[in-house]
Amino acid sequence: MSIDEEASALRRVPPFQPVSASRLKLLAFASEVISEPAGTTIIRQDQHGEISFILLDGTVTVEIFKDEKNQFTGEMEPFAFFGEIAVIRNSPRAATIIAKTDITLLKISKIALNNLMDMEPGLAERIDEHIESRGYHL
Repeated sequence: MSIDEEASALRRVPPFQPVSASRLKLLAFASEVISEPAGTTIIRQDQHGEISFILLDGTVTVEIFKDEKNQFTGEMEPFAFFGEIAVIRNSPRAATIIAKTDITLLKISKIALNNLMDMEPGLAERIDEHIESRGYHL
């Protein structure tokens, strides 16, 4: 996948839509495309996290446990942005994310995301709105 294709994928994620093409390319360049087979746990609830992800291809399952009971199960499809709660809020992972199918991800480090937020006024607020709109952190 080229840097232009990665930047185009980022553009499809709501918090990144207003970001300039050149800055999306910088984020894409600082990120890594990875593939994982179905059944792989990408994120485990309550663990520390320094990486966020954009799902480029495939489907993942979202599981949230409270009091050792599965309180929420859902799915995310391409161009979903996840792992951002732990990265942005310095909090434990809010959910367990498991590859339902073979997947391709754009892996974004906390440093790369923070650098973009420093350059891009309003991005942190848009990401926070994205988190609030999903309600997974509750």
